Amino acid sequence: MINLFSYAAYIHENQEKHSIKNALFINEYELNQIGTHTLELLNGERLAKLHEKLAWLLQSLSEFADLQGGRLFFSDIWMKQGYCYFEAMHTLRESILAGVNSYFHVSIAGLRSTLELLLLHTYWESTKDDQTEMSEFREWVEGRVSKLPFKRLILNLKNRYNIPPNLALIENIERNYGRLCSYAHTPVLRESITKIKQTNLSFVDEDVLIYWLNLTIDTLTYLLYLLIVCYPISIFPVRLIRKFGFNPPVGLFFDTVNFRPLVRCVSADELSSYKEWFFEVDSNISGLLDWYDSRPDLTLNQIKKSWNKDEKHRDEYRRLKRITSVDDTELDLLLFLIKVKMRTIHLSFIYKEV
Repeated sequence: MINLFSYAAYIHENQEKHSIKNALFINEYELNQIGTHTLELLNGERLAKLHEKLAWLLQSLSEFADLQGGRLFFSDIWMKQGYCYFEAMHTLRESILAGVNSYFHVSIAGLRSTLELLLLHTYWESTKDDQTEMSEFREWVEGRVSKLPFKRLILNLKNRYNIPPNLALIENIERNYGRLCSYAHTPVLRESITKIKQTNLSFVDEDVLIYWLNLTIDTLTYLLYLLIVCYPISIFPVRLIRKFGFNPPVGLFFDTVNFRPLVRCVSADELSSYKEWFFEVDSNISGLLDWYDSRPDLTLNQIKKSWNKDEKHRDEYRRLKRITSVDDTELDLLLFLIKVKMRTIHLSFIYKEV
């Protein structure tokens, strides 16, 4: 029997502080002595800004879990949609933990796998259609065809996706992939973790953490832009609770809570520019937003009635009953808890035997 759970940090409106410990739900038992010291260093004056930037990137990437599984097919393989994304997120968490615990080579190898998995995810997302019923994906995920090469994934990204002309996404991914590959092959002297640490002992200081943080932040920044290109609807947030109550459509929209971490990673000018550009080139965005806008706003009573009757015994329902306004952000928090539960269900579909 496989045991699965979802973790997710709820980001409050106007929240300014975040940490990798909260973003990844890192437990004390997962840290060795060096890892505990690393977290102390990350909160120090010299590393605090880099630490917070990494935390917001990790949080932003995790929000795309709610854009998985939005297509249904007659074939049961639809249940495995999002496998590469979720596997990438699991690998990324292990990569960050390895770095925190001073296993930097393992961490960088994990970053490389994360990048490859998310590139592969964009490949499979671009091949979804009703005619093939994801047959090529089935062949791959069940191990009957070999791994797709990096160059093919890059070519697919270039040919199948709309990339804003002022976003050098492919060039940045290729360059960053080369940096990560150095540690899987033969890093040159200036890339040597031993040289950066000035010792071959298990040890961590601010200098080596700065190197690791910058490499990790660069990688995750490009991956965030990659996911935005794959799901441009992510930069058009809506308030799902207002239109759908506690039964939102799966995999179609980012809500305002999903969007909050992104504004900590992408500047307001960039977001404005990308929104204008994607709206012009991608008709699916206007179609989805028009459908959202065409739905009537629910009353507070209608929102409350959309709560699952089988779960009225839960403490969350008692909190819901006390809400007196549709503008109460407690509604968004309760919907967030529903979405976390849906992520776990999605994971169970992906990893169970078919």
